[in-house]
Amino acid sequence: MKYTCPISKTTVDEHIVRLIAFFVLILIPLGFFYSRWIFLFLTLDFLARIYKAELSPLKYLARLVIHGILKMKPKPIGAAPKRFAAGIGLFFSLAIFISIQGEVFCTRDCQEQDHYFRMVTETLVIIFMIATFLEIFFSYCLGCKTYSVIQWIKVKIKS
Repeated sequence: MKYTCPISKTTVDEHIVRLIAFFVLILIPLGFFYSRWIFLFLTLDFLARIYKAELSPLKYLARLVIHGILKMKPKPIGAAPKRFAAGIGLFFSLAIFISIQGEVFCTRDCQEQDHYFRMVTETLVIIFMIATFLEIFFSYCLGCKTYSVIQWIKVKIKS
């Protein structure tokens, strides 16, 4: 049976989406503990997936693993909610990168505010990791649920 989304006719492969989420879940702590530039990479990757998915290195790698190595059949799901979720991922990765940059600059100049930047960074990282964990292991996309609620509200407002 072919999947149909009530909101969008375009689909993406759920296996690829979940493997990308797995890559993101690995990269988040690496970026937090070792290199803030990983969050800039994630920001650019999310941006690519929103506007021109073929340019996303994580999508390319996931597609290579899923279809090239594992030879899994595609499992189509709605693209619009996943694109919205990628926008939320873009926001989180950029916000974490900016917050870490604030920590770096504040460490040099303003010791008092340093712990605020650290608290914001840690909070964003935890939320981001929980969301990716839910996508990977339970196929529960918080961004997609948010998208559905927004669409429902739009319909209610129009009627």
